[in-house]
Amino acid sequence: MLTRLALTDFRNHADALIEPGPGFVLLSGDNGAGKTNILEAVSLLAPGRGLRGTPLRDMARQQGDGGFAVAARLADEVAI
Repeated sequence: MLTRLALTDFRNHADALIEPGPGFVLLSGDNGAGKTNILEAVSLLAPGRGLRGTPLRDMARQQGDGGFAVAARLADEVAI
């Protein structure tokens, strides 16, 4: 279970920290708010190229410095 997700300059998230509680997680918001980007960040933690198959160079926030970070913590305190 994912207990923490930190995003830095990832897609439209300059700096985001998400710490979901137990149970189901609901992402809601206006179009363009970044809901799918959160799912894409989680998909990068599994083998493969992410949710949409987007090249890594295209995942950095356009207003950022060109790099990005996605970090996560799992329920058993494993950090990725």
